[in-house]
Amino acid sequence: LDMNFGGILGAAQDADGLPEDADPLQRAVDGFLGAGAAAALFRKSGAAPGVTVTAASFDELRRVLGGVGPGGSVRLRAGARVLLAQAEDWRDLSGAPAKRLRPPEAGHPWHWHFMPNSISVAIAIGEGDVHQMENVHFVLDIMREEWPDADVHLWLLHHKGSKDVEAKTLGEHGRAHLWNKGVRVHSEGGGWLTPWAHMVRAHALIWTAKAGARAVAELNPNCVLHVSDGSKAEQPPHRWLDVPPDFKERQASVAEEVKRCLARAPAKVMPPRATSLCRLPVCALNETRKPWIFVAEHGDGAGHRLRNILDGMAVANRNGLNFGGVVPLAPKPSVGSIVTEHGHNFHVLVDGFFGTGAAAELFARPTPSFTRKYDSVRQLEKEVNDLPDGSLIFLPSSTEWWYDRKVPKRAYYSDALCSAIRKPWADRPLAFAPGRPSVAIHIRRGDLKRTDGRILSNEYYYTIIGHVRRHLPDVDVHIWSS
Repeated sequence: LDMNFGGILGAAQDADGLPEDADPLQRAVDGFLGAGAAAALFRKSGAAPGVTVTAASFDELRRVLGGVGPGGSVRLRAGARVLLAQAEDWRDLSGAPAKRLRPPEAGHPWHWHFMPNSISVAIAIGEGDVHQMENVHFVLDIMREEWPDADVHLWLLHHKGSKDVEAKTLGEHGRAHLWNKGVRVHSEGGGWLTPWAHMVRAHALIWTAKAGARAVAELNPNCVLHVSDGSKAEQPPHRWLDVPPDFKERQASVAEEVKRCLARAPAKVMPPRATSLCRLPVCALNETRKPWIFVAEHGDGAGHRLRNILDGMAVANRNGLNFGGVVPLAPKPSVGSIVTEHGHNFHVLVDGFFGTGAAAELFARPTPSFTRKYDSVRQLEKEVNDLPDGSLIFLPSSTEWWYDRKVPKRAYYSDALCSAIRKPWADRPLAFAPGRPSVAIHIRRGDLKRTDGRILSNEYYYTIIGHVRRHLPDVDVHIWSS
C-alpha cells in the first residue's frame, strides 16, 4: 500500500510498552529483526497515536482506500494513522515483501547449520504431523534426485517441555527413511530463532501445516513446498507449491510440479572455484608447480571413503606431490552421492574431520581434465619422476599404497603429514578423564550382523582391556560403536 509500519498496539502491556510476560517474544523479535526491535515495535497503550482509519482486515482496508464497497474512498493526509486489526489476509498479493524482509546476517543469535557453498534444504515439521510424513518423504525423494548433494536439515517445531517429540512425530519408519537420505534432525524444544533463520534462507523449504511460523515461511523467496493437510484455512500463497494429501492419485504430475519449484531456486551444486585444486594445508604438501594427485570417492561407508582420501594424501606426501582433491560420485537416482551406506552425510563428516569448509575444497567441481590416470600406486610410482610439472593425475584408488613392505610406513604417513591431519582435532573437547592414561576402542555392533566375520566377540575386547590394566591400572577406557 506504499505506507510505513508504525508499530503494534492492543496487547496487555507493561510500563515499557512491551506485552506482559514478554521475554520470549522480545527475544524472538530482537533476534529476528535486530537488537532493540521489540522496544521500537511495541507502543505504550496510553500513547496510542490518533487513528484516522480503522479496519478489521487487510481486505477491508484495501476496499476502503480504493473506494470499493460502502462509504466510498478515503483520502489519507500526510502522516495519517491507520489501525489494522489483522493483516493475515494479504496473501492474494504477489508476496513481494519476501525479498525485502530478511533476518539480519550480522550478529545473529542462532546457530548456523547449513554447510557453506552447498544447496540447502530446510524441513519444518509440526508436533503431531506424523500423518504428513509420507508426503514429506515423497517430496524428499524427488528433491534428492534433483539435488543429490543438497545439505538437508529437519526441524521438529514443538512447545517447550514436550516429551518424545521425535518418536511421536517421525515414528520408526520416518527416522530410518531420513537417516538413509542423509537428513540431519534437530529438535528445538521451543527455541525458534535457529529454525526460522534456516527456513528463510534455504534454497528449498518443505513445510507442514502444524509447523507454525507461517509468516516466517513466507519470507523464503525460493522454492516453498507446503505439505498440506487439506484444510482450506491453510491454503498456501500462489507462489508456493501445495502437496495435497491425495498426491498418490496424481503422483506423476505432482512430481513434475515439485521439480519446477526446485528449478526456481537460485541454486547450483557446489559452485565451481577459480581452481579445481584443493587449497587446504593437508593438500598443498609441496611446491604448487609439482603434480597434483586426485582420488575417486568410494561409494560405501564413511570409513572406506575417508581412508582413500587420507591414503591419497600419504601417496602424494611420499612422492613429493600435492593432493588435488576427490572426484565425487556420480549422482544416484535413489541415494545422493553424499549419503554413505550407513546413512550419514559424508560432506558433514569431512567438514568435521578436516575443518569447516573442507568439503568445498576437497571435492573437485568441475572434474579436472586429467593429464594421466593410474590404476595403482605401484604403477604411479614407477613413472613419478617423469611426470611434468603441474600435471593433474587421477589415481582412483590409493588404498594399496603399502605394496612394498621394505619401505617404512612413515615414508608415506610422515610426522609432518600426521600433525597437519590432526590439527583440526587439537581443540576438540574429550570424554577422557584428565590426568589419566586413556584408551579408545571402536567396535561394530550397529551396522553388522552377528554372523559377520568382521565381528569380534566381547571377550576379545575384555582380554585386551585386561592386558592394558595390568600395565596401567588407572587407565580410562571408552568404547564407541558404529
